[in-house]
Amino acid sequence: QRLAQLQEEIKAIQSQLEKIKQKMEQFTSTTRQVDGDVNANEQEVKELMDKYTVKKRTIKLLPDAEKNLERLEKICSDSEERIQKMGEQWEKWRAPQIEKYRREKQLLSDRKSEVRKKVDAIRRMRAEMKQMVLDIRKKDELHKQLVAELNKMPKSINRQVYIRRIMDIMKNLDKQK
Repeated sequence: QRLAQLQEEIKAIQSQLEKIKQKMEQFTSTTRQVDGDVNANEQEVKELMDKYTVKKRTIKLLPDAEKNLERLEKICSDSEERIQKMGEQWEKWRAPQIEKYRREKQLLSDRKSEVRKKVDAIRRMRAEMKQMVLDIRKKDELHKQLVAELNKMPKSINRQVYIRRIMDIMKNLDKQK
């Protein structure tokens, strides 16, 4: 009964481990997706910088270069601020996700360790059970043997015969002294 209970606990823990693994896979895929978004944003920044240099060269050719240059610088600074804010948002989102991932990973590790201990305990108990079965069989055989010997002994010997034997032995001892 205890063994069945432990096996049920192991099954429950294994199902929990599977759920945690699935969550970890989801977190991993989400992290990959966000990393991809960051790479895309970095690529966008690079493209914007390239556009900036092209527009800057174009402005040099225009008659109202000072005014256009100010506009482009404002656009670039706005883009930089937006990218910086996106980076900050990413870090705010990423840090708790990483912490959550680490906690889940630690929980999984702890549960695996706990399951290993329980499996070892079950193995020990099984070995003890096998040994107990062997002991019971040996004692059962000994019991049968003793019962057989008891049945072979004569049952009609009464007390007087034993008393006479004891008295004879005592007389012989007295004679020997």
